[in-house]
Amino acid sequence: MTTIFTEVYSTSELSPAALQKAINDNRYINVDYWEWYHKIYDNAEELGIKIESFNLDRHDITGVFILHSTDVATKITKTQDADSELYKLSKAFLSDYFVDDIDDDAAKDLEEDYKQSILEEFRIMLQHELEYLTSDEAVLDSLCDTDFDINGIAV
Repeated sequence: MTTIFTEVYSTSELSPAALQKAINDNRYINVDYWEWYHKIYDNAEELGIKIESFNLDRHDITGVFILHSTDVATKITKTQDADSELYKLSKAFLSDYFVDDIDDDAAKDLEEDYKQSILEEFRIMLQHELEYLTSDEAVLDSLCDTDFDINGIAV
């Protein structure tokens, strides 16, 4: 029987080149095996928005309001930071929506534009989350407890 010994290293012990290889080889470790987007989906649902699908490569997102648009906007203005785009869009929508002389067609157009703007903000949140989870920093955090050989290959 032959025994093969392999020296293992923690990420802090790897050379810069081996560390970068380990990071690059594991770039999608934080997004491949679990549904990383559920936190954002849940946040949207708490606000009255159901995200149905998204494609970040195509800058596309679809969804519906599960509450009336004014209820969504009110909930957002009550729960979100005043500096956030969600808050600003909602505040503007409510201001425009409750104009006395708005007709039904204009109200429907305003609601659709608002929904698309809100969904776009959630698409941007999803994009930022993906960019963070695949960043060197996040990948390195996930690899902290992994052992590597001298070439940066996980063992």
